[in-house]
Amino acid sequence: DGWIHKPAYAAASADIVAVTGADYYQNTIKAVELLGGMGKFVPKQARVGLLINSPWDNPGSYVRPDIVLAVIRMCREAGAKEIGVFKELSGGYWKRSALAEKFADDIKSITSIGGDYTEVAIAGGKTLKDAGVAKALLDCDVFINVPIAKDHSGLGFTGTLKNMMGL
Repeated sequence: DGWIHKPAYAAASADIVAVTGADYYQNTIKAVELLGGMGKFVPKQARVGLLINSPWDNPGSYVRPDIVLAVIRMCREAGAKEIGVFKELSGGYWKRSALAEKFADDIKSITSIGGDYTEVAIAGGKTLKDAGVAKALLDCDVFINVPIAKDHSGLGFTGTLKNMMGL
């Protein structure tokens, strides 16, 4: 069926899962379900901040909008009261998804929370004593980074560190 299932001998809960297939929306939902569901991460009435790698034009350089739509839908179903994005998602971004029209209300409900930064002390920092951090990050109950895994001239492989420098 295209899914990678957790073997019967695996631990009761997973820290990492892999799902394959061509339906990015359903694959995202399945992956989060295998991790215990979005409710495990997003409590009811939570303010959720999403950092989405989206502003690029070339396939393979941005997160597919269907993945983001699945994350937004799952956050809503878990009871999030507000979902905001640190980087503005352009209309052109959503046009890349056949599901955008179906989820138009969800897309319209997302707020832009990025922009302002504040200095934050780093307790126990040896070299780096403070850093500029997006103010909205400090106001979120839940932060979800939605990166795309790719190579990068500065790091080699970015993995989940992708996006974090801009935050």
